[in-house]
Amino acid sequence: MRAMQPTSPFLVFGCVITVFGLLCLSSAFAVETEVEKAEREIRAVREVVRENVAILITKSNRAYNTYLTIAEKMTLAYRFYGRVTAGRVPLYDLAYFGAHNDLRGYAAGEFVDKMMFATQLEFRWRFWKCWGMVAFGGVGKVGQDLHDLDLRELLPSAGVGLRFMASEKERVNLSIDYARGREGDAVYFYIREAF
Repeated sequence: MRAMQPTSPFLVFGCVITVFGLLCLSSAFAVETEVEKAEREIRAVREVVRENVAILITKSNRAYNTYLTIAEKMTLAYRFYGRVTAGRVPLYDLAYFGAHNDLRGYAAGEFVDKMMFATQLEFRWRFWKCWGMVAFGGVGKVGQDLHDLDLRELLPSAGVGLRFMASEKERVNLSIDYARGREGDAVYFYIREAF
């Protein structure tokens, strides 16, 4: 079964008008009752709509971040992230780890499904002038539905990172993290914090 692509309403309208015009032309060459003609037009319009109307999906993302200063240059950061989708979800809208920093240490697309959650705790320490380090850990899971998102067989994540504050006024960090997941590891370079 091929994936359906969303189509412009103008294309659907154009297809309907074309089908209607073809039906009118064919009726000039064939004799049929009004009921047969109406039934055929309805079938043709249904087919055009079925092939060209975008699939409706539902998706919801929720994130919660909190930060606790535990000393002058030490912060404890916590994040919870959840994503729920329903319907015939295209691949790019599914829930997965690896493309964002919600669970570091996993390749994008390694774990994909309709729903997910991830939770992380990160210790941040600015140890010398513009230099800092982080240590983090977390767990997460993907599943087909809410029943799959239980606490068994969670995906673990842990790692460390180095920070250089490029602009103290704007609080801009250049960051590099090394993270280990259940089946592999990854290195991340970015400008900002993970969350």
